Amino acid sequence: MTLAGVDDPELPTLPESQLGWQSEEGTRMDAEYPQGVCLHELIAQQAQRAPNATVSDDSSSLSFAELDERASRLAFRLRGLGVGPDELVGVCMQRSTDLVVALLGILKAGGAFMPLEPDQPAQRLALMLRVANPKVVLTTAADRHALPPTEAQIFPLDSARHDWMSCTPFVAADCSPENLVYVMFTSGSTGTPKGVMVEHRSLVSHLAWRIRTFGLTSADRVLQKTPLGFDPALSELFGPLLSGASLTLLGPGDHIDPRRVAQAVRDERITVVGFVPSMLAEFVAVAQAAELRSLRLVSCGGETLTAALVRSFFERCGPDVELRNMYGPTETVLSVCSWRCDPASDGTVPIGRPVANTQIYLLETDLNAVPFGAEGELWVGGAQVARGYINQPGLTAERFVANPFRPGERMYRTGDVARHRKDGAIEFLGRTDDQVKIRGVRVEPGEIESVLNDHPEVRAAAVVARQVPSLGVSLVAYVVPRGSRRPAATELRSLLRGRLPESMVPAQYVYVGVLPTTANGKLDRRALLEQACEATSGEAATAPHTLVEHRLAELWARLLHVDQVGVDEDFFDLGGHSLLAVRMLREVEREFTVEVSFVEFFDRGLTVAGLAEVIAGRRWAAKMGALAAPNAEAARPPLFFMYPSQSSMVTARHFVGPLGADQPLITLLPQRTGGRFDVDSSVSELAVDLVGQLRAIQPCGPYHLAGYSFGGLLAYEMAGLLGVADEEVAWLGLLGTATPQAAPRYYRWRERLARTLRRGPSGAARKASLVLRRNSRTLLVDLRLRRLHDDDDDYDYRGARRLTMGYRCRGHAAPLVLFLTRDQVVGTASHALGWETLHAGSLVVTEVPGDHLSMVQEPDVAILARLFADSLREAQSARPAAVP
Repeated sequence: MTLAGVDDPELPTLPESQLGWQSEEGTRMDAEYPQGVCLHELIAQQAQRAPNATVSDDSSSLSFAELDERASRLAFRLRGLGVGPDELVGVCMQRSTDLVVALLGILKAGGAFMPLEPDQPAQRLALMLRVANPKVVLTTAADRHALPPTEAQIFPLDSARHDWMSCTPFVAADCSPENLVYVMFTSGSTGTPKGVMVEHRSLVSHLAWRIRTFGLTSADRVLQKTPLGFDPALSELFGPLLSGASLTLLGPGDHIDPRRVAQAVRDERITVVGFVPSMLAEFVAVAQAAELRSLRLVSCGGETLTAALVRSFFERCGPDVELRNMYGPTETVLSVCSWRCDPASDGTVPIGRPVANTQIYLLETDLNAVPFGAEGELWVGGAQVARGYINQPGLTAERFVANPFRPGERMYRTGDVARHRKDGAIEFLGRTDDQVKIRGVRVEPGEIESVLNDHPEVRAAAVVARQVPSLGVSLVAYVVPRGSRRPAATELRSLLRGRLPESMVPAQYVYVGVLPTTANGKLDRRALLEQACEATSGEAATAPHTLVEHRLAELWARLLHVDQVGVDEDFFDLGGHSLLAVRMLREVEREFTVEVSFVEFFDRGLTVAGLAEVIAGRRWAAKMGALAAPNAEAARPPLFFMYPSQSSMVTARHFVGPLGADQPLITLLPQRTGGRFDVDSSVSELAVDLVGQLRAIQPCGPYHLAGYSFGGLLAYEMAGLLGVADEEVAWLGLLGTATPQAAPRYYRWRERLARTLRRGPSGAARKASLVLRRNSRTLLVDLRLRRLHDDDDDYDYRGARRLTMGYRCRGHAAPLVLFLTRDQVVGTASHALGWETLHAGSLVVTEVPGDHLSMVQEPDVAILARLFADSLREAQSARPAAVP
């Protein structure tokens, strides 16, 4: 039987006068779907019809024919390991073509697969293994380390490839549609996750409906990005294999990066993709129109889909892209309701109408149908109801009960509350219990509370979901300490992360003396929600010390809803999660005009200090890339410009225009470690390293050097080293650089000024300000003077000062042009910042507007750059022309 026989699953409009749900009207219980066959048999048939369709990942590609053959060979090997009908095989592998081979091979052997995601905590994987007791676990050499000790046989698919690829293809599995196809674990209210058992017939029924309704054909290209531990991954995987559509597997971890998803949609010409609403919102926010042209259908489920997000979706993607809202608990196989969103509609987005071969009942507690339009608990019957929970018969009997409307069948109690709208669509209203959805993941607060209560210093704990600014729906843990010492939030997070998935770790921790209870002694969660929730980071925080760190700390505090952020605190330890990281990096891009990738963030940017360094490096790379190499055909020799920090180096862009297109500009930076100077080094040693870089670009003179602030001191020393090597320095420009002898006076002057201003408002402060303004036309006495140690975003002020104070400068005779500001003349009590007594050659002093900081910033830098370029050009034109 082919899949083309599936009937239209959409329900007809229900009469407004109809009460409850009538079991035969509109349920399409007779909708045709392939019966008497298992999923892998249908996939084998499709592989024969479309052998050249492909399954691909970032590094490999398999045709359907190759996939089917490899899976058959693996099945033979698994049969030898004892895999057969209703035998479980764990799968602990990252997303790849090998993963698809593993799943299909298990099914061909007659077994059922059980996802074991490698990034899950080892204790949780151990609990799942203990509950389900699989016979075999398929893994890879790279993922094997994630597995806890187990009695199951471990079979590494990649390192044993020669073993199973040499097996004879296996074709005759003795299983039926009533056998298990998979077991999927979900959160459990008692502290133990529940393994939902699903049979072939249930999954085949749903996939048949999906292929027919979504119109999947061989012309489609489907993106598989959902982790295997979440059931939407199965429709992404098996829908294409049953319909002949091409299947593209997103790289491991890339599903949390909306930019990477958008790039894959564009590069792979994806036509069908699925999201949870929270991720869809991030995708819509970053995707460009050119990246969406191939899309024709987007499915969305796992959370409430809002009308605002629907509007945003159609504004970005256009009205021709179909958006489907999907609903279905794990216990009812993927989705049992569906709704096609209308670009013109407004108001609440319904979960829709039942899919084929599915019954939806809205019932009272006594299982009587509620009046049409009234609230009722949602029950599901039909082909998609799961078998139950593995090795938990009591819980199975509680949630899966006899269907009074269809004798001999069962229905599942969802715990969701819903009602019928006038048009017959079903509207989700909430829950009858405490279960919540966090970023598409079902969470039972009781499971989290059970782990928290295991902490020796916790007397009691309660977890609730509440709307938190910036965080959205977020988990908050209320903790009653056992004694006078309250456990640190980092301790509690560490405990939870060792046993629960990241999505189940609360973002905030609030310490209370007692948990409120109702009149009958039960926990009053409503009262908890009414309490103020002002959580802090809870730890001793190291304050930011650079401007970038200050701005990042403020951004994180706002997004994470904490009162302070230390530079060494982990983003995720503060309550962050992957989607919030997406939002944070988007704001970083707007704030700092640089794009930080997820790889960089996870590798080096999980703290404010780390991310600040990444930003500094990205800003330098972005701004300086065009200045990094001289043009070999340029008419003039290069100008080498020394800067003390990456962020100050960005100001070199202001000099490019005035210098002219024929003047190459090379920016150099002294060696640092972690953004800091090695104070055990010296100015001379730093200059030696810079001279080596300079001569690698320009082997011989004449040289033209410049430097700003501490970079000017390095440029002066470099000119001396080149002179000792008999190389000519034709021009040396110093911007705001005092001699080592004069610099201490300037340091002390600025610090006295800052102390005076910090005491204000006072007559002394006002007088100091007036004196400074009288002596400097543009000096701004503001926050820059109060933050003496933060002159630059990443400038190591203390390190530069120590190196300057320890430098014994040797005068030389290179032609020197000094650009200075009035505040420096006042601060050093020298018209040439001390160079008039130290320098042995010609010295030209040019006063420019602004102060030491603003001289290289707009608008003052415009005048400096013009005077700077004129001086360099005059020096170059004064040299005799080279003899051909």
